[in-house]
Amino acid sequence: MKLSTETKESLKRIIRDTIVLDPMISLRSLQALLLKKGIKVGNLNYLGKLRKEISADAVIEVDKQKVLERFTEVEERCRIMREQLWKVLFPDGKSGMMPSVSEQISAMRTIVQMDVKLMKAAIDIGLYTKKTGPGNKYTKEEELRMRNQPIPEEYKKSVIKAFKNWGIIPMDAEV
Repeated sequence: MKLSTETKESLKRIIRDTIVLDPMISLRSLQALLLKKGIKVGNLNYLGKLRKEISADAVIEVDKQKVLERFTEVEERCRIMREQLWKVLFPDGKSGMMPSVSEQISAMRTIVQMDVKLMKAAIDIGLYTKKTGPGNKYTKEEELRMRNQPIPEEYKKSVIKAFKNWGIIPMDAEV
C-alpha cells in the first residue's frame, strides 16, 4: 500500500516523537505503540525503512545547520569588507587622500563580485528555494547549468563599452 506524502510525513513525525522519548525502542514495540494509536503498520521492513529515513533526515538537517552557520560567518566577513570598499568608493575626505579612479573601479568590481558570489552560494545551499510545480518549467540541474554559463561575448563587449562610456572603466583600459 502506497501512502500519500502527507500521511507518510505524519507517520514519520509520530515515529520521531516516539524515538525521542525512547531511543532504544524496538521495531516490534514501535509497531505495537502505533497500533495503540490506531495506526496499523503491518510490515516491519517498512517501519525500519521509515526509521532510517528519519535518522538520515536528522543528519542532513544537522549538516545544513552547520553550513548555514558557516555561511553566516562568511556573510558577516563580507559585510565588513564591503564597508571598507565603500570607503574607497566614497571617501569621507578626513584622511586627505583620494583613491585613484582605478582603485575605485577595482573596489566597485570587488563589491559586485562579492555580492554575486554570496547570492549564488545562498541559492546553492538552499536559502532561496523556488516553488516546484506547474509554474517551474526547469529542473534543478537545468537551472544550475543555465546559471553557471558565462555571459555571451557580444553582451560582455556591450557591457564593457557602456562602462567605458560612463567613465567607470578608462577608455584605454584592456578588459
